[in-house]
Amino acid sequence: MRLCDLYKASSEDAQAKADELTKTTEELQRLLRDASVRFGNLETDSKAQIDQLHDQLQKSSETNDELKKELERANALLDPNKSRLMTEENIEAMSPSAAAASR
Repeated sequence: MRLCDLYKASSEDAQAKADELTKTTEELQRLLRDASVRFGNLETDSKAQIDQLHDQLQKSSETNDELKKELERANALLDPNKSRLMTEENIEAMSPSAAAASR
């Protein structure tokens, strides 16, 4: 009878350990599912942010190109005025009265 009680106690201990391991396994599986969902959400958000940054970079690049072209056009418009100013400065340096008369 004693041996039977020992086997019964051992079986109950083994069952309790098996139940505990099953519960722990289920908890780990739940944690893994939750982590997978969160990772998927983070990955989606990250992709959206990367796409948004690419769009902003492209718009900034286009704006920069437009501003460069505008600066080139402004400089092209200023070049004739520079030569005229230089001529006026030369005239004034050579003959102040002639510079005053040309204005």
